[in-house]
Amino acid sequence: TRFIRSVLAMAGDADERFMAALQRITGIADTSEESVRKAIASMTVEQRQELAQEAAALKKTLFEEGKEEDRKLYLNTLNDEADKSGMPIGKDGEFLAKKVSAFMEKSMEQMPVSSLLEALASSPYLVKAALAEVQQAEVPKVPPADLDAIEAALKALGAACFSDVEAPPRPPVVRRNLLLLSLHLNRKRMAQTVQELAPPTSGASAHAVALSRRLLDLLFSYAMQRSWAKAVLSITELQALLTSGLWSSEEECKQLGREQTAFFGLKPPKLSLRARVADAFPEERVKMEVTLSRAHAHTASEMIAFREMRAAEEGKAQQDG
Repeated sequence: TRFIRSVLAMAGDADERFMAALQRITGIADTSEESVRKAIASMTVEQRQELAQEAAALKKTLFEEGKEEDRKLYLNTLNDEADKSGMPIGKDGEFLAKKVSAFMEKSMEQMPVSSLLEALASSPYLVKAALAEVQQAEVPKVPPADLDAIEAALKALGAACFSDVEAPPRPPVVRRNLLLLSLHLNRKRMAQTVQELAPPTSGASAHAVALSRRLLDLLFSYAMQRSWAKAVLSITELQALLTSGLWSSEEECKQLGREQTAFFGLKPPKLSLRARVADAFPEERVKMEVTLSRAHAHTASEMIAFREMRAAEEGKAQQDG
């Protein structure tokens, strides 16, 4: 909360306007630090969205002509706070954006997931985290033998990033990051290798995935702002694969995804896409309105049936045990 208020204060009276919006939305009268923190923590989704819109409108004032110094101060403060919190900063997004841009300059195709994985593994954000782990004596290290075993298994599978036997060797830190990310994506088809890994390896893999998700969120926003449609598709595909722990979007993985969804009692998402375009004359700019709806709704009776089924399964498991 202190950071939000301090950053918005850079735009002159923005802090007061932000607090006024917060009071209007939440109804609080006390604007002390503790009161504001509790108010924000207890906000509904709709209230958060409304407050975010207010904050976005205030932030736009920083990008008006004549606000260069305020804008520079805002961005520097934002990066400093993000760095202190272990979050990616502007240069991390710029690094990935350059990788995506370089690919788009050479190809009209969608960027392969393997190329995006390589970019993540070599990003300053992940490299910095890996080096920090090495330098901290108290942190358990990933055994080199585990990395070798993971690489051998991935090559045997012909996994993305490891199917080219003649590929030049990668820098050690980049190789480590890429192996840990690929371990997460392919663990369902390399169960034997996973069982033999040391606990620090699994922990390091989960950490690399968590950091990569942050980077992908940042890159997604960057790509959306620049209308990089195919880049957005690549980013969201990799986000989905990291979330599901799957290695591709092929039919085998889709089936595994459906099985995972059913196991946890979830419905496959129902997607509805609508597009509306007004009539236009030749060479006239056209505005298209696209609406994508995604539903996961369950009826009350379906939830009751699911709970009864799971309770019966647990009871049977206890009897068998």
